[in-house]
Amino acid sequence: MYPFKAQLSTTLVRNEWYVVATGSELGEKPVARTILGRPVVIFRDGEGKAVMLHGLCPHRNYPLGDGESQVVDGQIQCGYHGIRFDGTGTCTFVPGSPKPSRFLSVTAYPVVEQAGWVWAWTGDPELADPSKLPALDRPELYDPSWDHRLDCYYEVIQGRYMLLLENLMDLSHLSYLHGDVVQDVSIADRRLDVEEDEHSLRAIRRMDNAPIGFMEATLYKAEPGSGTYYYDNQSEYFSPSLIVTGNRLPEGSPEGFGSNFFIHAVTPETENTTHYWVQESRDFRVGDRELDEFFIGANQIIPVQDKAALEFIESTPESAKWAERAQQFDRAALRMRAKIEERLVEEQAVSATAADQAPATV
Repeated sequence: MYPFKAQLSTTLVRNEWYVVATGSELGEKPVARTILGRPVVIFRDGEGKAVMLHGLCPHRNYPLGDGESQVVDGQIQCGYHGIRFDGTGTCTFVPGSPKPSRFLSVTAYPVVEQAGWVWAWTGDPELADPSKLPALDRPELYDPSWDHRLDCYYEVIQGRYMLLLENLMDLSHLSYLHGDVVQDVSIADRRLDVEEDEHSLRAIRRMDNAPIGFMEATLYKAEPGSGTYYYDNQSEYFSPSLIVTGNRLPEGSPEGFGSNFFIHAVTPETENTTHYWVQESRDFRVGDRELDEFFIGANQIIPVQDKAALEFIESTPESAKWAERAQQFDRAALRMRAKIEERLVEEQAVSATAADQAPATV
């Protein structure tokens, strides 16, 4: 099953925290989504906590997040017959019945709200440890002294999530697919180093003697052609759900220069479609509205170009029988793919063992 070599029942890693919404999305109306192939509804309960439930009413399978369904006193009310469920998925009210039936309860998923995003866990609930949220210690996600733009971009890509992850781990395409914005063909020619530890996998290009050009003039208000500087162009993979890309500047960088990152939340909708959120953060020109507008504009171009490219690849009729011809700049993406495949094999072996040990039913 592309892009993996192992015989897998699914390409989706279940035991993982995934972004399912932004916190600002959860207002008066429920949010209906499909997450890893499952219909869900996301809303705030009576205490204001974000919750995620199975998205169909068990009575007639009416969608709990669409149509006439609504949030009433912190509970979700089915728009078909008015049956209600609280944040734990327990049925609390059935019109015309003296007491609600426990057989009408729906699945509630573990949920955590962090860094402006709502994260949910659709795997084994016993393993849903909030300390396993990716990149919890990274300033580009959580440091209040940084500037964080949470709602830079959101779309559903009509392509499998691995295409997006591999695109983000291979930034050589910046020079070509996004050449009209980035305007630096030297990125693709730089040496690629791949580093790995127990927490993440990094693809790094050491950009020494990088010219001060259009991008630097925009970001740092520098004079184009006034010199060169050094930075690391990098992608960092944390899990199937998160990749951080951007430019990290070392100590001693020119005054006024700083680091900026894009945090990419990647959540499979189905085996072949993907939710894609982008957040931007930086440690310079904090609160500068002019620079915010630049990033808002850039995020109307770059992710859109990625989406178009990935959807073309997904739609290519021959994709199922690709003979992949990897290049040196694919090394980090291929290592990431191997790590995900290891997780899939392990997770599915545990599921198969559990199924074998389950008592037989008559």
